Amino acid sequence: MSQKPIKSYKLNEGLADKAGLSPAQKEEITKIYDTLRQIFEVGATLDPEKEDDLTMIRKTVEVVEALEFKMQSLWGLPPNTTYHTWWNKHPLCTCPVEDSLSLEEKGESRRIMWDCPLHGAA
Repeated sequence: MSQKPIKSYKLNEGLADKAGLSPAQKEEITKIYDTLRQIFEVGATLDPEKEDDLTMIRKTVEVVEALEFKMQSLWGLPPNTTYHTWWNKHPLCTCPVEDSLSLEEKGESRRIMWDCPLHGAA
């Protein structure tokens, strides 16, 4: 299975300043970016064909979603999965990337592939 590359992300300082984020909020968001990268780096080494690895892979789904909600809170946004953007950046995720607004217009928050090791059928 081909994997997505793992990217580094940095806080958009201009947007953070415009949103009035405190230094502590900026630091927390930066830590979350680092945590997400670490989750994805470890996840890339796991084999979804092995039961123990698959359990760990699926646990990361919950962790990533919790981090997405935490980031929304830090940015002063209401919790809304429609605007989550990290859930399918995991290198093992095979779900399609689709614009959140496009999905929202269709009444959906995300598209899941049934054979995705993270989000699909167990």
